[in-house]
Amino acid sequence: MNQRLAVGLLEKQGHTVVVAGNGRQAIQCWEREAFDLILMDVQMPEMDGFETTAAIRSREAPGRRIPIIAMTAHAMKGDREHCLSAGMDGYVAKPIQIPELFAAIRDLPAASPAPADPPAAPHAAEPFDLSKALAAVEDDRALLSDLAGIFMDESAQLMSQAKAALESHSAGDLRVAVHTLKGSASVFFAEQLTATAVSLEAAAEEADFAKSESLFASLELEVARLRAALTTLAPSHSVTNAL
Repeated sequence: MNQRLAVGLLEKQGHTVVVAGNGRQAIQCWEREAFDLILMDVQMPEMDGFETTAAIRSREAPGRRIPIIAMTAHAMKGDREHCLSAGMDGYVAKPIQIPELFAAIRDLPAASPAPADPPAAPHAAEPFDLSKALAAVEDDRALLSDLAGIFMDESAQLMSQAKAALESHSAGDLRVAVHTLKGSASVFFAEQLTATAVSLEAAAEEADFAKSESLFASLELEVARLRAALTTLAPSHSVTNAL
């Protein structure tokens, strides 16, 4: 109902709207086409609005930032601040009110324009550094394969523990789980994952759970990327049941 209402209102104002059924589809649309604005439903299947926003922000090219407005049915105290700290630029509560929706759009900064002669899209950093990882085990591929298998098993458990700790606001347990995961990932020189884990550890240390939720979403993506990359070393481990 809210989706159809928003589309109808926006189209009446002359906007062209593309609807994504879940967070993954939203990322695919954003990667495939140029948009002026994203209306981001906080609660979506597969990837929620916070996870999707974190993924987009982590992949945006320098100097390019698409405005994102959160749409949520929660309408609870602190929701706006939570959305803004997660990388969104505006907030609209559901059920949608026409003046609030257009005020939120009007108050947003414009999306950063594309350069006249755009360079090739930058590639995301590799999930891990194979050459450094091999050097650390003296080029013993069998040993590195064993370590990859161990990480596959342990990372799923640690991320589950971290998620439970986050949901229960147990800062100590969250910090321990993330710290252990970081140590395991460092074997493979997974720089992006490690950096995200360091930031999440710091947020947990400060008991900043709003920031922790946003960082945890980014960490989930980095763990999934690393696990997928490590299947070349430990092919017997499937990533379909990663998290």
